[in-house]
Amino acid sequence: MVCHATPAPGFINCTASGMRGAALTGLLPILASTIRWNEDVMRAVTIVAPEGILCNATCPAPVSSGTISTAWIVQNVVVAALSRLVAFSAEFAKEGPAVTKGHMTVMTLAGEDRDGGPFGTFLLDSTAGGGGAYTDHDGLDGSGDYCVPRPAIANVEANEANGPLLYLYRGFVPDTGGPGRMRGGVGASLAITPYETAGLHAMMLGHGVEVPNSIGQFGGLRGACGRNFIRRDAGGMQTIAGLAANLDAMLTVGVDELGPKPGHVALAAGDVLGYAFQGGGGYGDPIKRDPAAVLSDVVNGHVGVEGAKSQYGVVLDGHAVDQNATQKQRDAIRDLRVGGALKKPMGAGDLFASEGRLVCSCGADLGPASGNWKDKARTNVVPAQDLGRHVRTHAELELREHVCVDCGTLLETEVARKTEASLVTFSLAV
Repeated sequence: MVCHATPAPGFINCTASGMRGAALTGLLPILASTIRWNEDVMRAVTIVAPEGILCNATCPAPVSSGTISTAWIVQNVVVAALSRLVAFSAEFAKEGPAVTKGHMTVMTLAGEDRDGGPFGTFLLDSTAGGGGAYTDHDGLDGSGDYCVPRPAIANVEANEANGPLLYLYRGFVPDTGGPGRMRGGVGASLAITPYETAGLHAMMLGHGVEVPNSIGQFGGLRGACGRNFIRRDAGGMQTIAGLAANLDAMLTVGVDELGPKPGHVALAAGDVLGYAFQGGGGYGDPIKRDPAAVLSDVVNGHVGVEGAKSQYGVVLDGHAVDQNATQKQRDAIRDLRVGGALKKPMGAGDLFASEGRLVCSCGADLGPASGNWKDKARTNVVPAQDLGRHVRTHAELELREHVCVDCGTLLETEVARKTEASLVTFSLAV
């Protein structure tokens, strides 16, 4: 495992212990799923990370947010890399997921409680992100963090009873799970307002608002970005109570985006503060998903009707799949990816290795397994919204899709700096 990155001037760097812990957390469920987890697992791992880099910072590099910033990204990278590794193993392929909720956002609240005494809390609701999908099943909705699977978060009523705040809503957000042959789990969102207090003081920090960190696998799209927002002076309590029942309604009434690291935020009575958490990455090309499963996703509120059409190529006619329109929509998506002239029908599975070659499921040869398969693929730069309505990218970044030129299967999506070449994401020794 080799890490290279210079330290950042902000407080996102992590120390060697954070990097090591993040690597271990990413490794254990994939490579050590059937043995007891302990320190000896790391004897088989060599980490190459010179002192003074982003994930092995030394004094005086600021590190106070390292565990939820750079360490979190190290974990994402380890999960994505090892999942690709085991995908080519018949024995362990089912152990490798796409990335689960690729970011963390912290929110603390402080102030006076309803009786005038001191109040403070750290909301753990942000663990309700989406789980990464696997090759044979969808990711869990509201799965928790990869390092804390299936956490218990307090009931809304418990938080309201123990503090001077009210929730406008807390629930899953449609179209936040990474689309794929297997869908990533959807993330959640919430909005709160001070209640029976003059105001509260919030502190928010995190990442993943301007880049989708929940990496998909083998053509699975990334889970949606997170979001931090505020609505100032939203009105009296009766007005606020009817303001919004979900994130879409909240965005409709108008909010100010706070970005990834708002820091300290003063909340007056009548202000509404909220955030949303990343979904999990998808696995496999979304237009290979069973249309019946997409219909179920729509019925369950995890995917919107427009998302079903644009991301999965599934056209619905009421509560049924329009099979003819769906086939035409999926063919149109494939045709757009390759710029016309499709040569082969799509295969059912994902990219695989055969006799030292990497092969698309349609049978197209992508070159030696030890080489860069992207040289044989078509690369398109696509707008962020093409990957979902909750996906955004920083101005310095772009989204690329790598596609089989013969059948139009989506092989990988990638976030990269506009000035940099695409990464060689896997190369197999033969």
